[in-house]
Amino acid sequence: MERIPDSEETVRHLYSALRPARVSPYAANVERCVLLDKDNTTKPDVVVFDKTGLDVFELECVPPEAVALAVEVVSHGTRAADRFRKPGQYAEKGIPCYWRVERGLDDLPVVHEFHRDEEKGVYLPVARHEGVLRTSVPYPVEIDLAQVVEL
Repeated sequence: MERIPDSEETVRHLYSALRPARVSPYAANVERCVLLDKDNTTKPDVVVFDKTGLDVFELECVPPEAVALAVEVVSHGTRAADRFRKPGQYAEKGIPCYWRVERGLDDLPVVHEFHRDEEKGVYLPVARHEGVLRTSVPYPVEIDLAQVVEL
């Protein structure tokens, strides 16, 4: 039977790498609600947001204008949402960066990095990270993707 790395474990490890690398004014959270509109919320697996002017202790949902990065770890039950619905919602709300994390052929995570095109209002792919994720957006971070899952 094909082994699928635990998506919850992957989320925890990504968060654990993003959190200590963050710089002011950013905060990182796991499954923090994002308020899409007055009737709709969503929960990215990991969210990085600008906490300027926000009371993070009282905050139920992060306003989309504060979100710098939404991360979704794709699993069997979330493929359509993580590949289509959620990125569309995030882009529509102006969230500048989106990472989609999928399982590679070697069972290690592959991170697809997208940045929002301001004119078109959609995400454009900017990088596909295998082995090591190195990016400067929303802040400099380097993540050894082999350490994200325990095989």
